Amino acid sequence: MKKELHLFYLILFFTLSQSYSCRAAEFPWFNIKGFEGWVEYTTNISAERRINVLPKLFGPSGIGEFGGANVDMSKLISIKSNGDLVIKYLVLSSPSKLPANFKEDVARSIIQSGFNPTGFNANSLHDYQIVIPKITNIVATLIVDGVAVRTASLGNTFTSSEFIGEFRFNQDDDNYAAIYNGDFKIVLEYKFPYQNFSSLSLKLSQSSLTNIKVDVFREVIRKAKSSGSKMWFIDTRKQTIKTIEKERISTTASSTFSSNVDIVLRDPDETILAQLESLLGYQQISKAELLNRHQQLQTIALASGNLKLGELSEKYIKALNSNDEPGQIDILASLAALQKGDILSFFASGVSVMQNSSSTNYTYTASVETSINTESSDFYTTTVIKTIDYNYHVEITDFPYLKFAIQNAENTKIVEVFGSPTPSILQINDALLNSVETNNLINLKYSILKGGDPNFREPVDYNPLLNIAILRNRAKLVSELLISGANPNLDNRHGENAILLAENSANLEIKTLVSNYKNRSGVTNLKINLDNRFSISDISLNLNGRVVGYKPKYDPEKFTWSIENIKEYPALYNMNAIITIWTIVKPEQNNQIQHNKFISAGFISNYSNSGYTYTKQLTLFDRIKIINGGSNTYNYQFYFDPINFSMTEINGKSADAYKPVQNPPLSDVMFNFEK
Repeated sequence: MKKELHLFYLILFFTLSQSYSCRAAEFPWFNIKGFEGWVEYTTNISAERRINVLPKLFGPSGIGEFGGANVDMSKLISIKSNGDLVIKYLVLSSPSKLPANFKEDVARSIIQSGFNPTGFNANSLHDYQIVIPKITNIVATLIVDGVAVRTASLGNTFTSSEFIGEFRFNQDDDNYAAIYNGDFKIVLEYKFPYQNFSSLSLKLSQSSLTNIKVDVFREVIRKAKSSGSKMWFIDTRKQTIKTIEKERISTTASSTFSSNVDIVLRDPDETILAQLESLLGYQQISKAELLNRHQQLQTIALASGNLKLGELSEKYIKALNSNDEPGQIDILASLAALQKGDILSFFASGVSVMQNSSSTNYTYTASVETSINTESSDFYTTTVIKTIDYNYHVEITDFPYLKFAIQNAENTKIVEVFGSPTPSILQINDALLNSVETNNLINLKYSILKGGDPNFREPVDYNPLLNIAILRNRAKLVSELLISGANPNLDNRHGENAILLAENSANLEIKTLVSNYKNRSGVTNLKINLDNRFSISDISLNLNGRVVGYKPKYDPEKFTWSIENIKEYPALYNMNAIITIWTIVKPEQNNQIQHNKFISAGFISNYSNSGYTYTKQLTLFDRIKIINGGSNTYNYQFYFDPINFSMTEINGKSADAYKPVQNPPLSDVMFNFEK
């Protein structure tokens, strides 16, 4: 008899949850478009039914990423005029900000995760109330390389529907570069009260309660007999309930009860199970009490002429005393064929069980007749609610909106400084000249970063910018121009250069600065990889307006043309190279289609006895850096398209645009927006 009571519990709970279209309540978890929480599901429409949505963390991510929540991501990142980066985070806990059709999405989500009771569909949560549970111990943390560099505590209570906090980083902060590049994450942690509901609600008549017990007993007997001598154990009653909730068991138990039966069993805990046992009359008894009850049952049954019941009770006493478990199962199988009253009488006398497969001791349980004693003779209900604080952890690691915010800030600055969103190099140099004349250090840095020539000259006396800064006694501008590559050896139309002007200056700081920069030089090299069908005749190199022609050298093993040891004053240069390429096609190898392709691709054709010579000028645009006392090399590669004969530099350097070189003196310019 190890298994009868376990099967009894199993079929009892299964009957309660299945036979009367009732189901143990479940709290399925969902994650919808970044919003997480759980549903307090129950079939009892009179119960308070809720969808719990946990407060959500928003960071400076992409607009629309959170499924329509009304959050303006542009407000979650800002770049201050002094260059500070401000990364904001939003804790959102307002049901009004949830995406449209949220309840339907929640229903679909939990169905897809395996929660699919009979009749449940996308509209089943329509009448559920959406609530935001109260959270405590709220901490927001910004983490760089696994280290918490900023932490903000929001306290132990949170009542606002929207809370915005921020982390601020200035340019001197060691983590500034990581924040600028998006190499960080924001973590939100808090505790939330997850409520475990355990309840039992029955609305049925006394006769219905009796019928339930009989149906359960018969199903227990059927299950026990069908398992043969193999014993089936269920270790705990909670596992039994879990099995029921997942609907892993099917039964052929019939139901003939009246339509007013309404049973809801929600996550029963030990308290609820004990009350259910009491309601249905289950009680533990001793072995002696069990034997005594069956002897009394045997006597009463035989005296009343119920020979079958008396015989089964007598056999059960013998099987019990001899620990004959298969014999006990056979007796119960025979009992199932008897009348309802006989079955109730037998179980009221008691049965023998073991609590689990590892038990060595028997327990003895009886089911006695009970009455429902409440204000209403046909209603019984009880509920136990336990609240446990769970830790919640969520983080944001991707910040696509960050680059847009930086770009937007830069776009604003470009128009402000240059008067155009796409300024020409002339406009940039004009702004650079204006920044020197108006003593605007920030705009001077920005203009140089965007391609301005630190050796640009004013149009009247051809004074380089450095000369103007010295003449106006502006030491900070002099320092920045020298750092950025202004050459103090350049003369104006009167033969005056910065070295001469500094020597005549009364400003000792300016004298020292210029003196430290007068003897500087560096070299660079250019290498151009070209399809071996073509040759380069010459390269015209324009560095910040100074044009020099070169005859490149050819390396046949690498198909590379090079200009070596280009000696210039150390600085950042806007380089514009015009490269003349050519190829010869013998008359017998040429045809009209090929000739037309060359012409369409911009080649100029010239015919001679040796064949057709096709010539074209390619352009290179780049922002290069000459290093003081050092040497570096810039490599370019042109791709020849055999279909249309076009020629393009693979890194896009053939386009008329300069890509700024980020060197340490200029690394902070993009964020120094103060005038």
